[in-house]
Amino acid sequence: MTVPLPRRVRGVVPPRTVGRFTADVRDYVQHVISGVWEFGALLAAAELDIADHLAHAPLTVAELADRCHAHPDSLRRVLRTLAPYRLARPVAGERWKLTAIGEVLRGDAEGTLRRAVMERADPEAWDDVRTWPTRITAGRSIRPWTGRTGRNAGALRPPSAAALETLGVGLWDTIKNVDDFGALLVAAQLDLIARLKQPTELQELAKEYDADPESLRWMLNRLNSYGLLSSPGRSVYALRKAGETLQRDRPDSTRPAVLMNGQELWWDMLRRLPATVRAGRPALPDGITSTYAWLDDNPEALQLFHAFMATRTHPIARVLADDAFPQGSTVVDVGGGQGTIIAAILQAHPTCRGVLLERPRVAERARSHLQEHGLLDRCTPQAGDFFTDVPAGGHTYVLGSVLHNWPDQQAQQILARVHDAMARTPGPSRLLCIDMLLPVGDEPHPGLRLDMRMCSLFGEGQERTKDEYDALLTRAGFQIHRQARLPHTLTLTEAVPATA
Repeated sequence: MTVPLPRRVRGVVPPRTVGRFTADVRDYVQHVISGVWEFGALLAAAELDIADHLAHAPLTVAELADRCHAHPDSLRRVLRTLAPYRLARPVAGERWKLTAIGEVLRGDAEGTLRRAVMERADPEAWDDVRTWPTRITAGRSIRPWTGRTGRNAGALRPPSAAALETLGVGLWDTIKNVDDFGALLVAAQLDLIARLKQPTELQELAKEYDADPESLRWMLNRLNSYGLLSSPGRSVYALRKAGETLQRDRPDSTRPAVLMNGQELWWDMLRRLPATVRAGRPALPDGITSTYAWLDDNPEALQLFHAFMATRTHPIARVLADDAFPQGSTVVDVGGGQGTIIAAILQAHPTCRGVLLERPRVAERARSHLQEHGLLDRCTPQAGDFFTDVPAGGHTYVLGSVLHNWPDQQAQQILARVHDAMARTPGPSRLLCIDMLLPVGDEPHPGLRLDMRMCSLFGEGQERTKDEYDALLTRAGFQIHRQARLPHTLTLTEAVPATA
């Protein structure tokens, strides 16, 4: 079974409507979350007046950055994220030229895409989305961007039919995608998925949650339209199989991903993305030095973050555990979080042993996780810093979603420490890296949009193309042995120390 995507009008083929979703809700959740960060790229383009600056003549990224008062590297990432929409295209001399489609990002008149983006990102309207779960359980109406529950004066208006005909519904859907996320956030925070295992009438749900019926109806219909729920009768809703991965008790649950992206700092930083692009570093609120420091100071958010990473990693860990690991060999998981990957490997290979290297606080969480799985006798959580030292003795080293957190210089430093550890290890060693590899050109890819999350929250952390990734490993003294696709658009890269 497949869930059809919204129809589009004539114009550019938008990334959101290329192909069809499977009934696996994980595809939809990833699509919604990455789409919200894609909206951040549109917002940066709108606030920095990129289209107006490119309207007169093609410009290099450096020239455009100078006119926009933006950081060239961050601006380049915004242009790359929006490339599939063909709002601007690269031309000779490494310049970018505005296209006819990109004209919708010019000016401030009603009906332009730029006006719609700026209105959607109005601070009051933006912050309102995060309050939907508390508003709806207080019997108050939620105010989706479409205005279906009645906005006050200044309601957000869609562009004209002529503008939609020009830009295609994909760009418009990217703006409305913020409301899709709001609906998911309500479902996740209220744990509606568990409640809807049996068909339930709208009025019964509204009474149980003390919710505004029409707001609840809008939200349920939104989830129903994407195949997460069914409506077997008038005003009756039930969970579809596609929606089961939003349940809290599944190892591959998508619920933590939704809740994490609804955290105050995550949501705030998305709205601050234009300021981040100007500065070339995260435009964090006053008093916050880094996203990781904020997580360390907020235990509940840190716990949710690790739950998010664990559920995100679970399908990858299962695939990785099927790989060949020599009997009696040692696996070193560098920056392995709470241990999802190494636990799966050791459970599948009972003669292997493991070491998990993490920051002290995370290493303690990993100890608890490994103890729950009965693996502490074969796996040692080790507190340390992968910038200064990586344990020797590993036959397999794992870097799972680590390198994309860092710019080239720091990523090289991590790889150098792994290379040093391999040099101190008797016998052969290999390195397994897991990250997204971005396409070249304007091919749509979730990693392009999630790169905006890296830019906004983790500074110079970045997704890389295959050539950029391979070059990173080569400069660190590695030789690529193989690359294979993993679930959720990730890639496994196996490398070994290069021979002289």
